[in-house]
Amino acid sequence: HIHFEADEAFYVLDGSETFILNDVHHTFEKGGTIFIPKNSWHGFANPDRLLLLLWIVAPTGLEKFFRETCNPPGVPPKQLTHEQVNQIARKYGTEYR
Repeated sequence: HIHFEADEAFYVLDGSETFILNDVHHTFEKGGTIFIPKNSWHGFANPDRLLLLLWIVAPTGLEKFFRETCNPPGVPPKQLTHEQVNQIARKYGTEYR
C-alpha cells in the first residue's frame, strides 16, 4: 500500500521478516527500524511469525482507517471487499494495490 500524506516508521520490538519498500525486499529483525517516506509503496512479505512493532505515523489521522476496517480482539472480523477497503483507505490518503 501507499500513503500520500503520511510518513510511517516501525521499531521492531520482536520478530524478524522481510519488508518491501518500492518493490525492494529488506530483511529486518528485533531492534531494527523501518522508515517509510510518504508516497512509497510498502508492505510486509507474508510474515509467518508474530511481529511486535511500535508503529509511528506523522501526521496523525491514519489510525482512523484502522478503526473503520478492523475490530477489537474477540470480535469477528469485518467482511470487506478489496474495493471497500480501498474506498475507506482513500479517505485517509492511502491506497492498496
